[in-house]
Amino acid sequence: MSGPDAGNPMVPAPRLRIRGRACALAMTTVFALGFGPLVASPAFAADGDPEPVPASIAEVQGTGGVSPFAEAGTKVVVEGVITADYRTGGYDGIVIQTQGSGGDTDDTPGASDGIFVYLNGKSVPGSIGDLVSVTGTVSEYFGQTQLTPGTAADVTLVTAGVGAPDPVALPASVVGTDREQYENMLVTPTGDYLVASSHQLYNFGTLWLNPGELNVKSTELKSPGPDADAIAAANRADRILLDDGYNVQISNAAHPGDQPYFTEDVVVRNGDGVDFGGNAFVLQYGFDDWRLQPVTPLDSTSPASERVTFTTNNPRPSVPSVGGDVQIASFNVYNYFTTLSSQNSDARGAKDAAQFAIQKSKIVAAINGTGAEIVSLMEIENSVKLGEPIDSALADLVSGLNAAAGAEVWEYVPTPDALDDPATTDFITNAIIYKKGAVTPKGESATITDETVWGNAREPIAQTFDIDGRTVTVVANHFKSKSGSDPEPADGQGLFNADRVAQAQSLLQFTEQLKADSGSSDILLIGDFNAYAQEDPIEVFTSQGWLDTVPGKAKGQYTYTFDGELGSLDHVIASPSLASSITGAGVWAINSPEWSDRGYAFGATESGTPFRSSDHDPILVGVSADQPPISIDIATINDFHGRIEADGAAAGAAVLAGAVQSVRDANPNTIFAAAGDLIGASTFTSFIQDDNPTIDALNAAGLDVSAAGNHEFDQGWEDLRDRVQDRADWEYISSNVFVTATGQPALAPAWVKEVDGVRVGFVGAVTEDLGSLVSPDGIKDLEVRSIPDSVNAVADDLRDGDPSNGEADVVILLVHEGASTVELSSITPDSPLGEIVYGVDDDVDAIVSAHTHLAYNHVIDGRPVVSAGQYGENLGVMNLQVDPTTKELISIVNEIRPSRIRKAPRVRRSGCRTTRPSRPCSPSSMRPRRRLTSSAP
Repeated sequence: MSGPDAGNPMVPAPRLRIRGRACALAMTTVFALGFGPLVASPAFAADGDPEPVPASIAEVQGTGGVSPFAEAGTKVVVEGVITADYRTGGYDGIVIQTQGSGGDTDDTPGASDGIFVYLNGKSVPGSIGDLVSVTGTVSEYFGQTQLTPGTAADVTLVTAGVGAPDPVALPASVVGTDREQYENMLVTPTGDYLVASSHQLYNFGTLWLNPGELNVKSTELKSPGPDADAIAAANRADRILLDDGYNVQISNAAHPGDQPYFTEDVVVRNGDGVDFGGNAFVLQYGFDDWRLQPVTPLDSTSPASERVTFTTNNPRPSVPSVGGDVQIASFNVYNYFTTLSSQNSDARGAKDAAQFAIQKSKIVAAINGTGAEIVSLMEIENSVKLGEPIDSALADLVSGLNAAAGAEVWEYVPTPDALDDPATTDFITNAIIYKKGAVTPKGESATITDETVWGNAREPIAQTFDIDGRTVTVVANHFKSKSGSDPEPADGQGLFNADRVAQAQSLLQFTEQLKADSGSSDILLIGDFNAYAQEDPIEVFTSQGWLDTVPGKAKGQYTYTFDGELGSLDHVIASPSLASSITGAGVWAINSPEWSDRGYAFGATESGTPFRSSDHDPILVGVSADQPPISIDIATINDFHGRIEADGAAAGAAVLAGAVQSVRDANPNTIFAAAGDLIGASTFTSFIQDDNPTIDALNAAGLDVSAAGNHEFDQGWEDLRDRVQDRADWEYISSNVFVTATGQPALAPAWVKEVDGVRVGFVGAVTEDLGSLVSPDGIKDLEVRSIPDSVNAVADDLRDGDPSNGEADVVILLVHEGASTVELSSITPDSPLGEIVYGVDDDVDAIVSAHTHLAYNHVIDGRPVVSAGQYGENLGVMNLQVDPTTKELISIVNEIRPSRIRKAPRVRRSGCRTTRPSRPCSPSSMRPRRRLTSSAP
């Protein structure tokens, strides 16, 4: 294949990739030989050189990735019609194709009928449409098969003017190595080919295309791993380039005119369709990419009939509508430097005053055009680094915004004093601007100054605002870039991923300080994280319940294009408390799909318009000033009995854990609770190991709290106290079991966890029949008291306003006692469960019961009374809606969900139960342990 190789005098000179935006291209790996004709031993001429082997072009090409003649460097003689002429333009060769091949018939399936002939400066006869004979040596050049004649006499004219073969249709569905069968043949592209990137147009005259639809970066869609690797491979196979037939840069003196495809007066954007106008192209492989080459080199002076046109599929968009009481934006200002690069080599922006004026006009138009009230900025000059007063460039931008707005609308957040240090800061920085009449800053800006983490990035800048009475903190960010000189990591996340992860973790920790300082957990993290949506740095936030707003609210929109792939390096990430108040999100695609020559420094720029004001697209999100209710889910199980393996009667620990995780995925504000008998009466795998596998499995599933059931006491209170509780990550609670000698609770009577500012309390209790269900010797030091009296005493403490004895906004009773049937009518005031239901006072908001292995979901006197059944078959999911200000419970709703999908879901009954459960296993000795009320971290 054609391409640069300085060590091979028989190949054309490379394009010099020296201009700033040029990108490096890797060599390709040559495919293994498939199959091809047997190569006969050559005859020898009188001078001792082997006679050339007569062959067809298809035989030379073969049906694999490498010619069967190439390894031995065999000399062959072939005939073909000249279909493309690159004797000028740098490729220094011609393309020939077997006469009569092409069109709708294929007499050589799987093998190409075309081949590139590298002339290396030789003057040979023939022009397009002439049939010629070529004697030359077969070789593979960077994956493309070619012939190299030894002398000019090795190319002879056979018949002039026979005409070029008919082109073969190249459907958009033919990608990757399937294109090999058409290498160097005349083709007519059919189907949809879309502009994917124009970043090589200005220097190489090349457009990157995608067939069918635009490719999306693998780690934007999938976490690093096999699935992401498969997407990356598919994207690579899709890519095809529309080239100009030149092997020199446009800036080279040997290149006439300019690139042939884009013009200043016609807007073409990524995603627009290519209309090939019925023209035929040669499908070649070079510089590690499949390319559609015109049959002769094209430039801006070439006839319009030889060039492609474009269909507008992706018109310039209006500002996205995102709703909300205030709109907040992310905007990369593309090295906005008031210090000109012609004045200071450290400046990164405009070269001169004329360029800066255009740059400023575009950025001002874009920012004002967003309609946002708060804007987080990246890549603005850090003036102190250049010897200017801090925030000089920022003040200039705000002045320009106000001038364009016709009033003093905008103000900027002063950079924190800690960043007024040129020794520890970068030449670019972050910033926040806001509309004074719409929002009000609260307190001073804040930052992080840990150089061990932020030494190669831009420190975050945070500012808290009052938004119509709601306190929201905005943090501007710019993490370490992916670029560098080292080899690209195999996981697809780019260089310095570990640094970006450390920066994400530092930022997440910083948010805890911001919450404490502002008194509000409502936070937006905004900026260029230099990480795609499924990469590790973003997972630091999303794994903790933060919302990446663009994937979450504007699926299929992206802020950036790199190497012809869409993705979002920019993010607006909302804290869990703020996520439900994000009314909408949208990417204003004014930059990344645009031709880079429309930027401020190039000839096609459009001064005063927002288009190509940057290379990243702004994000706009809407935020509601009204705080919606806080939603909390309580996932519940009971009577698991060590059923860690799935069978006909049990879902198994893995399925159960997956069901709980699905609840957490839907609502990060989830607590996993149980009502006892998690261990004991277990199946053999767990029983033989003292139920340690069950404890470990429930630890892995993230169980938070459980009432103690009677089976937790099977091996005695000492075992529960000293082994089970110590191994379990969750808290066992019981309010009605006391140490006889001291009168103190044997277990913590209650457990409280704060979720999004709401304190959810759990009170535990075990059946009053405990003494008849376990070995008396195992609980000889314990006293079992009335459940209603014990629960009411603890619940009263949780609701009495005295922090010293623990407080809760919502109280859930986990009680190991249950109904005799699934019917509501069975819970009568004199039934064991009814005595609890009608005896527990209004401080208890819901009752999760157990013991009888039945699944039911009742509401009695406005209060849920529920049980999920047995063995992890079902999962109770109780949703709480709580007023964010008063912390009052607005509503509580429960449902029973199957943990696994069955053809006919049903609740199974335990065969060992009567109306009051009897012992399913032999009792053993136990001793009690004291544990007071505890709170989860």
